[in-house]
Amino acid sequence: MNTDLIRIFNLIKKILFKLFLIILLPSLVPILIFNFFKRIRFCKLGNISRIGHLTSNSERFYYFCKKNYNNNIIICVYGGFIANKFLFEKIKKKFLVSNFFYNIYLSIKLIPFLNFLIIDKDIVNHDYYLYLRRYKKKFFSLNKAENELGYKYLNSKGIFKKDKFVCVYCRDSEYLNIIHPRSILKKNKNNWNYHSYRDAKIETFEKTINYLTSKNYYVFRVGSHQKKKLNIKNKKFIDYSTNGDRS
Repeated sequence: MNTDLIRIFNLIKKILFKLFLIILLPSLVPILIFNFFKRIRFCKLGNISRIGHLTSNSERFYYFCKKNYNNNIIICVYGGFIANKFLFEKIKKKFLVSNFFYNIYLSIKLIPFLNFLIIDKDIVNHDYYLYLRRYKKKFFSLNKAENELGYKYLNSKGIFKKDKFVCVYCRDSEYLNIIHPRSILKKNKNNWNYHSYRDAKIETFEKTINYLTSKNYYVFRVGSHQKKKLNIKNKKFIDYSTNGDRS
């Protein structure tokens, strides 16, 4: 398809969506009235498609709200691919998370004088370690059923509570290229090459893995959408990222 036609089509979509959000504005009246009795604030959770952001952004946002908005009702919305659904479900137990309010959240953002209803996630980044030092608590933990499910999987691989195991992770470009393919309309086109300095080759882990297994450790390779498999013929090495076991 012609690039100019794509641009025009995307522009039309944006205009129609903005009109839809304007139509939603009357639905904000009950929210404003309710705010006289109990404060409501909205926030969009940070980048949930990348596990580092999913964990750290959610944790610091939680402690930020405890410090600054403890007596408010915080409604979180989200968008995009979820990096880890199990982890996301654990995080949802910390917040009121509902995409029922997603378009309402976008409508509020259209009107500058209603921005007091929005918690800007960017301000949460500041004083992150201050929040952690203050609360010093686990953000979440696994319950008995979740632990048992994990032990059941380990048992299926011949690993028991007395055994030791290590998880290794090798970053490469495959995940971002699959989950976030760059648009042809963007400067970097279809690649994330500017992140390539963070990549590694899984082959460089082989000696370490062989050493650990020789010391009676089991080794799991974790991650998703990896470029290469690592062909180590050793029952103590489990390539969880490519063997089809990942949930």
